[in-house]
Amino acid sequence: MRSSTGDQVGSWRWYGSSSVHFRPKTYWKPGTKVKVKADLNSLSAGNGVYGQKDVNTSFTVGRSLITKINLKTVVAKVYRNGKKVRTIYVSGGKPGWQTRSGVKLIMAKETNKTMTNEMIGAKEKYSLTAAHALRITNSGEFLHSAPWNAGNFGRVNASHGCVGMSNANAAWLYNNTKLGDPVITTGTSRGIEQGNGWSDWDISYAEYKKGSAL
Repeated sequence: MRSSTGDQVGSWRWYGSSSVHFRPKTYWKPGTKVKVKADLNSLSAGNGVYGQKDVNTSFTVGRSLITKINLKTVVAKVYRNGKKVRTIYVSGGKPGWQTRSGVKLIMAKETNKTMTNEMIGAKEKYSLTAAHALRITNSGEFLHSAPWNAGNFGRVNASHGCVGMSNANAAWLYNNTKLGDPVITTGTSRGIEQGNGWSDWDISYAEYKKGSAL
């Protein structure tokens, strides 16, 4: 059972037989208080397996912070509660390594992240360390500091799929974003695959509802 203040319209969606997600029709409204209760004690999971306890959790939705990246103009713009608060010149994936367009969510925040060609199967040999990195896909896309690529920021896409930026801008994003904040990328012909990261928002609400048992 899920309840929230503000009564936002939303839907559950099953991912396989053991994982279910919930999302509202539009992004959560800042300040929304959400309570979730799972009545699992003694609930049959099949094959003689039963739930052992009920689970409850609650949280309050924070401020809105959305990063919009246009890889045709090679510029990112960050909006807090609808107001633009930062413009960042970036460089995305080069031909053959295009960055995926779509709505991705920040999944992890890391510092001194080492990136090598072996991690993504690239033939070009490299081992580089990003001072600040934000993971946005399971397959290895990050928003990260890339001082070695500084000459391309705002000019041309020249990476192996990540979106690079200056140390200062990457540090600002690291310090101002939270896990789950949306990153909306446009301007490439490659789309994000469903399930490659937290991709609940990359399909329409009508399509999302089709995965519900309701």
